[in-house]
Amino acid sequence: MKKMKTLTKNFYTKTLTIKDSEIIEQLFQQAKDYFLLSANQPPSKQTITSFFQDVPPNKTSEDKLSLGLFIRENELIAVADIIKNFPKESTWIIGLLLIAPKYRGQNIGFLWHEELEKLAFTNGADTLQLGVVKQNEKARHFWQNQGYVIENEIQSEVAGKRVIIVRMKKELHKKASFCLK
Repeated sequence: MKKMKTLTKNFYTKTLTIKDSEIIEQLFQQAKDYFLLSANQPPSKQTITSFFQDVPPNKTSEDKLSLGLFIRENELIAVADIIKNFPKESTWIIGLLLIAPKYRGQNIGFLWHEELEKLAFTNGADTLQLGVVKQNEKARHFWQNQGYVIENEIQSEVAGKRVIIVRMKKELHKKASFCLK
C-alpha cells in the first residue's frame, strides 16, 4: 500500500481498490446528502462499482485515479475520482471529491485539493476541470474559492433526473508551494 504524505503527518492519501469497498460504502452512507442532492437517490453498491469502473469514452482504468484521504491509521474521510488527460491531453477532470460531513468546513478539502493539484501538475496537467450540479451551491462556492471559473452550463440526466451541470475549470501554474519533498 503506497502512502503519500498530505496535509500533516496525521493524514495520508492512498490509491483505493475494490478491496476498499466496505470503507468506501461507509463514507458514501455518511455523505448521502451529496448523493440525494446530485442524483436524487442514496448511494448503493452500484455507486461504488461506478466509482471504480466508470470512465469516459476512449479512456481505460489506467487513466483513472481512485484516491482516498485517511486520518490516523485507517479512517477514510474523503475520496477523489480523477481522469487523467481528459477531455484532452494535459487536462485532468475531477469526477468526484467527497468529504465526510463531520470533516467539512475544517479546511481539509482545501488542503487536500492543493495536494491533488500538485499531483496533477507534477504529472503534466496544466488544467483541472469538473462539473457541479447547479443546485449544489456549497460545492460551487468551494470550487470557486479554489480558483475555478465557470465555463458553461449543460443539461444532463442523472438517475432519471434532469439536472443542470455547471462546468468549471482551473488553469494550473507553477507555484513555489508546488515543491514536493
